[in-house]
Parts: sequence; C-alpha cells; structure tokens
Amino acid sequence: MSNVLIGIIGVVLFIGLAVAGALFLGDRFSNVSTTNTATQLMSAMRQVSDAADMRKMDLGKNHTPSTTPEFLMPQYLKSLPKSPVPLARSNPGDYRWAIQFNNNLLADGFAEPGRAAHFVMAVIGPKSDDKAKAICAEIARLYGSGQIPDVTGQGFTPKVGPMTGCVLGSGDTAVFAAAQYIAYIRLESNDMSDGVTAD
Repeated sequence: MSNVLIGIIGVVLFIGLAVAGALFLGDRFSNVSTTNTATQLMSAMRQVSDAADMRKMDLGKNHTPSTTPEFLMPQYLKSLPKSPVPLARSNPGDYRWAIQFNNNLLADGFAEPGRAAHFVMAVIGPKSDDKAKAICAEIARLYGSGQIPDVTGQGFTPKVGPMTGCVLGSGDTAVFAAAQYIAYIRLESNDMSDGVTAD
C-alpha cells in the first residue's frame, strides 16, 4: 500500500513541477521555434542577396533576373539555400515556397527571368495561418519596423519602408487563394523600374 501511495505522490510532484516550469518559463520560451525559423529564413535570404551582389560586381551586371537563385551556383553559392518555413519543408521543389528573386512583392508561382528583380523574397504562408503570422511578426520585430504592413491593396510593387522585413501581400489568384505573408530583402543596387534584364 505504501508503494502505491509513494507512486501517487511522485506523479503529483512531477505534474506540479511541470506546471511550475511552464509558468516560470513563459511565452518567449515556447516561441523559440518561431524565432529560430525567422532567423534561419532571413539568414538564407541574406546569403542569396549577398551572392547576387557579388555576381553583379564581378560581371558588371546591373540587374538580377527574377527567378530562383540556381544561376548563382556554384560560383557564388555552394548550395541552394532552402526556406525553413513549414509549407516550404512540406512542398520541396515547389517554386511558390522557394527563396526567389522577384520583380515585385506578389506571391506568384512562376519565374520571370526576363524581368529585373527588386527583392529577394520568400512566401511564408497564408493570412489564415497563425504560424506564418508569428514567423512574419518575428521577422518584423527582428529586422523591420516591428509591424507587419498590409500591402495587399498596393499593387505589384508596394511601398515598403525597411530594406528588410515582412509584409502581408497579395497572392496571384491563379496560384494562391488568399493574401500571403512574405519575407523580403530589398536589393539595393537594382533600379526600381520594371525593366527587362540584360542577362
């Protein structure tokens, strides 16, 4: 009988310690995964942006094509950086979720290599996805203004303040059913016209 009583007391103590740990560690501890995903994504996008800048300096190119960064391999990238967001991991090889150069902040499903890219971007997920919103909010907190601008009504090339950040942007209705959270890094050296590349 005493063994049963000791077992019950042990279980109660274990549950009590687990609850106390949850109370003391707080929300920030449980959001480590979100912060990790946000910083991994922005680090991968920064690698792509830096590689494009190096290519432009080496080759004297004024524009970067709007496509995925495979054209930077192997001279400027050893391997292709992957987006760590859940939709990208569950849909490997799908252009929609790839880190890409784009001439606008529109979430679309196809490359436009004939157009000059103005952004390195990655679609994180739809407006209805709480995890995507949390990742976007963390990017905005770490790299941008702290707010997620809603640029869905601003057309293909919305005005964005910070050079790096995350927005709620429009999705190409043929590919996406709703607005999407989009992480971006603005390319500094490209002019902002929507011209055709010389590449």
